Amino acid sequence: MCFRLALSSVLIFAGATVGCGASPAGPSVVLVVIDTLRADHLGAYGYERRTSPAIDARARQGAVFERAFSTAPWTLPSVGSMLTGQLPTRHGAGIVVHDVSEFPDREQLQELVRRGELLFYALETSLPTLAEVFQEGGYATAAIVNNSFLAPGFGVARGFDHYDFAEQPPLERPANIAVDLAIDWLGEHREQRVGQPFFLMLHLIDPHMPYAAPEPFRGKFVDPYAADLPAVLTASEMYELRDRLSDDRDDPALSLAIQLAIYDEEIAFADHELERFFDALDASGLGEDTIVAITSDHGEEFFDHGKFEHGHSVYNELVRIPLIVWGPGVVSGRYEAPVSLVDLMPTVLDAGGLSTPEGLAGESLWSLLNGGARPVESLPVPFDRLLFIERTLYGDEKKSVISWPWKALINVPDDYQELYQLERDPGELVNERSAEEDRYFTLLSALQATMLAADQQGRSNAVTLDEKTLKGLRNLGYIR
Repeated sequence: MCFRLALSSVLIFAGATVGCGASPAGPSVVLVVIDTLRADHLGAYGYERRTSPAIDARARQGAVFERAFSTAPWTLPSVGSMLTGQLPTRHGAGIVVHDVSEFPDREQLQELVRRGELLFYALETSLPTLAEVFQEGGYATAAIVNNSFLAPGFGVARGFDHYDFAEQPPLERPANIAVDLAIDWLGEHREQRVGQPFFLMLHLIDPHMPYAAPEPFRGKFVDPYAADLPAVLTASEMYELRDRLSDDRDDPALSLAIQLAIYDEEIAFADHELERFFDALDASGLGEDTIVAITSDHGEEFFDHGKFEHGHSVYNELVRIPLIVWGPGVVSGRYEAPVSLVDLMPTVLDAGGLSTPEGLAGESLWSLLNGGARPVESLPVPFDRLLFIERTLYGDEKKSVISWPWKALINVPDDYQELYQLERDPGELVNERSAEEDRYFTLLSALQATMLAADQQGRSNAVTLDEKTLKGLRNLGYIR
């Protein structure tokens, strides 16, 4: 079978020809994924600190989705959803052992974490990936990725002709190196495969912990708080800094301000490097025929709900993400329709006039983007559609379902239930579960039915983590 493909998450056009005898008619695609980026730390989403002038400038020319959500609060399951259009339970990539009945002894479970033997699944092999569909459609496919949870063994490399994954201990590759590689690949592609369209996924690890922006971004925001911070904070040093917030050592408010500042410096660094990438794209002449979309896999908590980092909850600080799209055919504006990472794959395919695999969990946003902002009652994507979030990495398994403006959450082992009205309570501080019992159970029933149906459709193989991947995960603070 041959697919014809095109765009939606971040795109780039290069031309025509190749693959299955047909000439792909759609644009090339570049998907930019900025790891651990909270939507509310970008100027395009109202942040006051100047972290993202380059992204903000592009956002003013394109479509900004105000209510975009990840499917999970950490990298592997969320990127799996981007690449398959499926929920984590269906595509399988991510942690497996949340049911402690499988490991009755919690100390045994923690020992598995310490030894790096906690079970993870790769992507379900029967599911077509976005890269595979592009490849079948005659596109050149490439990815430059910088997170150990995107190692090829997790199945995310399927369909990429060129998959550039490499760790550089003690830190993974910073944005400047990733962008250099992306620009080099574009140049080589133009020289060696003239006229062939391509799909490029560019993943930046910044601003994932440990926060380590280089000069001149180091100190850009933190200087007013702590000029004597070390040049690079390792994962263990970050945990030590964060301990001050929980035991009142030194000044906890100062500690939090420092953490926010050095996180924002990483965003500013990534933004600067992306500007260089986009400038190179425009200078190549490809920009006029390119649709670009920027997103993130998840956010980061700074004690919004009493904790830090990510992977442990499904509150908005971890699952509300940016989604910005621009290029030919995209009507610029602010889009309020709630959307999910599972929507990226069908949107890209629809924009390029390509066949979409059956049974995707996502909805195509292309008719919305192509038709522009419009009244709620005329939206092609239902405003109150159900969005699902699941598959936590640490602690108890937590799941959530959104039917705007309501968001229901459940802590699976102890059945602790929460319900928030996001328009009047975007910080999820007032639990309305007791006052809205019928509404909560309606949402919970939908969540349970969807998860059960997804779980019954298959499961991928467990992954054995090699020492290189384990070392990378330790450097990022995932395994302590």
